[in-house]
Order: sequence, then structure tokens, then C-alpha cells
Amino acid sequence: MPPPGKHKLDIFMISRRLLRIKVLQTLYAQEINTGTSVSAFQTYLLQNVKNTYQIYLHMLLGIREVSSYVWKYKQIIKERYVKTKEEENISIRIAETNFIKQLNEDANFIELLKKEKISLEFDNEMVKKLFYELKELEEFKRFNALENPTSNNERQIYRALFKKVILKNDTFTSIIEERFATWTDDVNTVINMTMATINEFFKHKNPQLQKTLSPTPWNEINQFSTNLFLKYLKNQEELHELVIPVLNNWAADRTNKLDMLIIKMALTELLYFEHVPVKVSINEYIEISKQYSTPKSKEFINGVLDTLLRKLKKENKINKKGRGLVE
Repeated sequence: MPPPGKHKLDIFMISRRLLRIKVLQTLYAQEINTGTSVSAFQTYLLQNVKNTYQIYLHMLLGIREVSSYVWKYKQIIKERYVKTKEEENISIRIAETNFIKQLNEDANFIELLKKEKISLEFDNEMVKKLFYELKELEEFKRFNALENPTSNNERQIYRALFKKVILKNDTFTSIIEERFATWTDDVNTVINMTMATINEFFKHKNPQLQKTLSPTPWNEINQFSTNLFLKYLKNQEELHELVIPVLNNWAADRTNKLDMLIIKMALTELLYFEHVPVKVSINEYIEISKQYSTPKSKEFINGVLDTLLRKLKKENKINKKGRGLVE
């Protein structure tokens, strides 16, 4: 049982806000493409949710491949007739840490990649380019000069590789965006998940990759997403009838379609999600409106939801259960 005011999902990396956004996108697509079945959109929704984790796995693969490229680099330098001292002094230690070894050899991780159908879309030339960008970083030069790097030194170099090379490379991010249309929505979550894995791995004396991968409670995630999607669709008429009288001077057919969806999704949580606090639902959807709707949407949505909430409370239609949820 989560503590009062704390949702079980909040402790995980894939946040409920992101899930709400993905449901919103699915409902918007469903309204535009009315001829497509609900089950098809439900499948689309769950895959959309899964995309976040799959992008995260691609980031770990990117770190692995760029670090491991040092072996090819050393071979290239070895075969040159003319080489600089700086080139000869590049160490292979970035590819020999426990972190990279486990990303290359851990059987469970390799099986996970197969299960999620994760494959590398970027070619050798791109990995080469990323490595050459990495070796120019001051962080890499300092790491390369160390005789016996500590776990903290290793942690810092992989953080730098991820944040200053991989995420900054337009070619790499374009490949991810081409495969995953949700990249723009997922990027902040993916960054947090990847950084958390790097940080967690190097906290332990004998780290195990499986224990430092971002936890993903798919049952809870899929249940929340599916319930929100299906309860909205099931109760569309009731939601519409509740919202229309509150719009005042706004005609329903003139109201921004996205704003209406956001209002009705918030209303769905107020009425049918008894373990989600009222304030959380309202605040979350107002924040979502800032990001996905018009500049004036925040005030409009906030005003409509405030009026609806007072009306529903007066009619005793808000029924929340659990410690800290009953107002």
C-alpha cells in the first residue's frame, strides 16, 4: 500500500504524467479516425507506452557501441604508418569496465533486447563519428590519463558520453526519432532512466546490470493507461453532458478539441479513479495543457475544472478512497 498521497507508479521512472499524455494522444487519434476499432487503438496505446522503454534500451546500446569502438580505433591506429603520440596513447579502458562488459555479455540483458526486438539502426560510420566526438571531450582526456580510474571516474565518463555526445548528435537522435515518433514526448523520461541506470550501477561494489536497469512494472503501467482510455470511451456521453453546461459563453463545437479532451480526461479521473487525489488529477492536466495546447488553454481548462469540481462535490459525486484521499 503506497503512503497517503503517493501513487504506486510515482516511484517508477515512467511517470503517470507521461501515461496521461500517451492516452491523450491516442484519444485524439481515435476522434480523428472514427472508423478504426477501439481494440486497434488500445493496441496502439500500449505500444506507445512501450516505446519509452525501448528508446531507453537503445540509449544503453549506444553507450555500449561507442565505448566498444575503441577496439577498432586502436586497430586503425596500429596499422597506420604515421601516427601521433596522442593517438597511440588512447586507452582501451573505456571498453573494459564492468559496466560495458555486462552490456556486452549479460545473458539476461541480451535476452531482453531480443524480447523487445531492439536492434541497432545506426551503422559503423555513425558509431565512429560518435567515438571521435567522445575522444575530444575534456572528460575523456582526463579519464584516459588516469592510471587506475575509480568507479566514480567511470560513472562520470559514461554520463559525459551519454549527455554530451549521444544526446547532442543529430544523426543519432534522428535515427531514434525516425523509428519512434514519440521521441519528443519521451526524451526527458528516457534521459532520467538512462542516467539513473548509470548512477545506480556505480553505487555498488559488485554491481549487477539487471538490478540497475530502470524498473518497469508493466502490469500497473498498462492497467492505468488502459483503464483511463476505456473509462473515457465508455462514459463519453455522461462526460459531455457534464461539461457542456459549464462552458458558459463557449460553444462546444468552437472549443479546442484538445482542450475538451483534457477536460474530459481530468473529469474521468475525478469520477472513476477513486485512488487518485483530486488535486493531482487537476494539476496534472493543467500542466499537460501548457505543453500540448494553446497559450490560453491553461486558464480556460482551470476555470472549467474548478467549476465542475465544485458542482460535483455539491452533488456528492466525488468518491475517493484511501488515507489522505478523502477531502
